[in-house]
Amino acid sequence: MDKITVFISHIHKDSDYAILLKKFLKNSFIGAIDFFVSSDRESITGGDKWLLKIENGIYKCSTMFILCSKDSIESSWVNFEAGGAWFSNKKVIPICLPDISIKNLPQPLYSLQSYKITEHNDIYDIIKLLSDDAGLQNPNVQIDDFLRNIVQIKSKKITKLKKQSYVINDSIPLTKNDETFIVEIGSIILFVSEMNEISVYTKNGKYKTKQCLNELENKFNGLFFRCHRSYLVNINYIEKLAPWIMPKSYVLTLKRYSENIPVSRNKVRQMKEILGIV
Repeated sequence: MDKITVFISHIHKDSDYAILLKKFLKNSFIGAIDFFVSSDRESITGGDKWLLKIENGIYKCSTMFILCSKDSIESSWVNFEAGGAWFSNKKVIPICLPDISIKNLPQPLYSLQSYKITEHNDIYDIIKLLSDDAGLQNPNVQIDDFLRNIVQIKSKKITKLKKQSYVINDSIPLTKNDETFIVEIGSIILFVSEMNEISVYTKNGKYKTKQCLNELENKFNGLFFRCHRSYLVNINYIEKLAPWIMPKSYVLTLKRYSENIPVSRNKVRQMKEILGIV
C-alpha cells in the first residue's frame, strides 16, 4: 500500500500547533505517513513556488486536517484549502484548537466529524483513523506528553497576548472630516502613505494621521510590519502572502481590506519568517 499524505491546514498564527501535531503524528507512525505543513520549513523550502506547492499538497493528500481557531475559521485562505480538498473528494477533518469549541464551528465545518486537540480520546481517535487509512497497526504512543505540550503553547500565547495588550488596547487620535476620533490600535488594519499624507484604514472606516510611517513603525513594532515603504500593516489582519506577476514579487491579502498590498523584495524573507513559512 502506498504511503498516505495528510495536509494540515492552518493560519500562520497557529503554526506552532500545526508543527507540534505533525511532529507528534510523524513520530507516532515512525515516518510511515507523510505530512504537509506549509510552515514547517520542510514541506516548502527555499526557491519553491509557494502557491504551487500548496496546490500539489492538496492534490496528493488523502486527508486534510483543518486546525480551527477563532481566527482561522474566518480565513478565506483556510476555507479555500478546505474547499479544494472537499471538491477533490479528500477526507476533511476539523480539529478545534484550545480557543474554540466544536459547537461554535460554522457550517459546513460543523457538519463534519470534528475533534478537539486538547482531548485525550479525540487524539486517540485521530491516531486510530490514520492507522486504518494507512493500513497500519495502531501505535502505542504517549498522548499525555502531547497534551502537555499543547498546554505549554496555549500558555505562551496567553503570555504573549498579555504583553501586547497594552499596545492593542492603546488608542491614538485620528482625524476625519476635520473631526478628531480616538481609535484603538487593535482596530487599525494598516497605515498607507498616500499623496504626501498618511491614511489609516480601520474596521470602521478611513482616517488620517499627522504621524509619519517611521514614527508609527517604531511605536507599534511587533504588532505592525513595514512590508513596503508606503505600507505598515497590522500582522493580525494578514490573511495570505502570494506570488505576484513579476518574478520574486509578492503581495499580501488582508482581512477587511480589498486591495492587494505589495511586499518589497528585501522584505519578503522577513515577511515569510513572521508568517512561519520559511
